[in-house]
Amino acid sequence: MKLKRLRVSPELPQHHQAFARLLGDPVIQRFLARDSDLRVSDKYLLAMVVAYLGRAGLFSWQYQRVHFFLALYLASDMEEDNHAPKQAILPFLYGGELLPEPLVPQTAVPALPLHGLEGQGHAGRV
Repeated sequence: MKLKRLRVSPELPQHHQAFARLLGDPVIQRFLARDSDLRVSDKYLLAMVVAYLGRAGLFSWQYQRVHFFLALYLASDMEEDNHAPKQAILPFLYGGELLPEPLVPQTAVPALPLHGLEGQGHAGRV
């Protein structure tokens, strides 16, 4: 006789409460209201946001607006074939401006040696 294993959700009730608290944020509410045709915020993607927030390793009281938008962007990137709608997340993530500065400053990215590319017309560094 085989016993069925019960799957335990890694998301705790605190994660769901924190997600509900985030949904009360005025910026997130404005974003959800603008996405009236649910191209970026359908139920499946929002459920993935809960899962990503639960697995992020943060305490539920540490969740902020930026975590919601990053998790939604990641969920959209992983699951959707059309990448254009997820671009609507960026203005809300950056406070109304579309990419005011690069995500990673050029000076903060070390040059990586790429061995074997020198003979192919490349400088060997990225």
